[in-house]
Amino acid sequence: MEEAFVIGIIDGDTILLKGKVFVRLIGIDAPEKNEPFYKEARKFLFEKLWRKKALLEPDFVKKDPYGRLLRYVWLNDELINVSLVEKGLAKVRVLRRNVKYKRLLDEAQGKAIEAKVGIWSKSYG
Repeated sequence: MEEAFVIGIIDGDTILLKGKVFVRLIGIDAPEKNEPFYKEARKFLFEKLWRKKALLEPDFVKKDPYGRLLRYVWLNDELINVSLVEKGLAKVRVLRRNVKYKRLLDEAQGKAIEAKVGIWSKSYG
């Protein structure tokens, strides 16, 4: 794991680190601009990570096709990727061979669906 300082929140699943390095959170897909819960997902990341040191954990595939680092993001003992899914602010989207926390992500999504929160609520779609 590597420690990094977060200087920007791009959206609900992408952050900017000191040194102008972009990081895409592994295993999730947050709503895009103009989609329901985009603002909530971005706000969640902002409140959790902005101007804080986070731990970044790689998996098998280290970068996406756009050159962004692919990482699991930890703050203290909280896996932020899973927290976003559990709150209904992102869906599980496991690509290629980055499957280290797939079970945790799937369990979090199951809880969100059952609780009908965020993107799983009746007000969405």
